[in-house]
Amino acid sequence: MTDNEIKLLNYITSINHFNGDRLDFTKSWEEQDLESEFSYMTIAELNEYNKLLETNNAGSRAVLGSLVKKGLLSTGQDTEDRLVYWIYVDEEQFNKIKEIL
Repeated sequence: MTDNEIKLLNYITSINHFNGDRLDFTKSWEEQDLESEFSYMTIAELNEYNKLLETNNAGSRAVLGSLVKKGLLSTGQDTEDRLVYWIYVDEEQFNKIKEIL
């Protein structure tokens, strides 16, 4: 894991501008207090990632894509607003992240 991957992973799982959810890695998946019982979800915030990582959209997308390739989270485009991208973390991904962090 690169420093930027760890920074972004921490940011994505601790700050959620969509619904206020956050992941607590001191607890198990079952103990998480999430809006959805199946996954943690948040909106991708490229402008915020750019500031955090001191990069541009392409650089932030590269780090995000690397996390997806490593199986630590999933992404998807909103069905109603094509400009909105979602980030999802399910139980399996949560457990992988917990081992890393």
